[in-house]
Amino acid sequence: MYFGNKTKFCLGLALILFLSCTDNSDIAFPGKEEVQQRYSNLDESSSSTEPSSSSEPSSSSVELSNSSVDVSSSSSLPQSSSSPASNSSSSEAISSSSSSLLSSSSEQNSSSSLVSYTCGSQTYYDNGYDCHEGKIYLHDGISDGTNIYSAVLIGTQVWMAENLKYETEGETSFCYKETTDAEPDCDTYGRFYNWVTAMDIGTEYNNKMWSGNVINHRGICPEGWHIPSNDDWNVLMKYINTKENCSVSGSNCTIVGTKLKATSGWNEYSSSSGGGTDDYGFSALPGGNGLSYTGVVNYVGERGCWWSASESYSNSNPSYLAGQRIMFYSHDGVRFDNYDRTSRCNVRCLKNQGE
Repeated sequence: MYFGNKTKFCLGLALILFLSCTDNSDIAFPGKEEVQQRYSNLDESSSSTEPSSSSEPSSSSVELSNSSVDVSSSSSLPQSSSSPASNSSSSEAISSSSSSLLSSSSEQNSSSSLVSYTCGSQTYYDNGYDCHEGKIYLHDGISDGTNIYSAVLIGTQVWMAENLKYETEGETSFCYKETTDAEPDCDTYGRFYNWVTAMDIGTEYNNKMWSGNVINHRGICPEGWHIPSNDDWNVLMKYINTKENCSVSGSNCTIVGTKLKATSGWNEYSSSSGGGTDDYGFSALPGGNGLSYTGVVNYVGERGCWWSASESYSNSNPSYLAGQRIMFYSHDGVRFDNYDRTSRCNVRCLKNQGE
């Protein structure tokens, strides 16, 4: 067949373009059959990137897990990178990484989960306690730097299970003495403090309002503990009221004193023990209350009093007062009263929430 020069030129140009788009490592001029075969090979090559078995991971799983792979050019990747063996290796690495993450997450969830313990009538979620005879004691107790005290969990609160006996400077606190010449007994009833000493504030607040924040006010308590406010005492009262299903009447309930008082150490009243059942380990004892102007403790064996951080002022009998909780041998209630700040009472420290 005859071809003109223009036609020959176009055919030559088409051949050059064709060669540049194919494997140019073959320098020999291809014939018609070879050209067709090459087209066939190209079609087969573009479809051979899919895995031969559906049981092997698909190439799309590798593309999703490896953002550096250019999806549009995946058909031109070397055969080794798109083979089922390579995809399987990548998937195994991904699976291993995922398992590691799930294991770590599971361990975190496990460590943060709460484990409940039951002791007597209470359930708690911290293994830092010891259950003994139905009472929940803080495992390591509490220290003021000199003395070690036991402490008990009651509801959501942790209370000292004995009176504070931290010795303050000067004559701002004292211990009970059976007689004037007897040795002070600090172990049984602890020490007696006036209010400003317990609060660790200036003596000027004997005669004026302090107006400080009573929430977690440390006073002379160890670090992480505080002088309980009226609200703190009320939480204790109401918890026992609820547990005993008795009527909640403010800060008082006829059964609360019985549950908090020690089983011995109280005088008899009407031929019966004035003590309680000490259900929670609070172990309240009748240390009496002291008078600042004599240094004498009155009503020992008959009553015990404990300071509150809350203060008040009396208009009818102008004076600056502070809250007290009082228990008696003659009945089972817990009395709330605002009393002269210069009188002497015991101190029970309360653990700060979350510490």
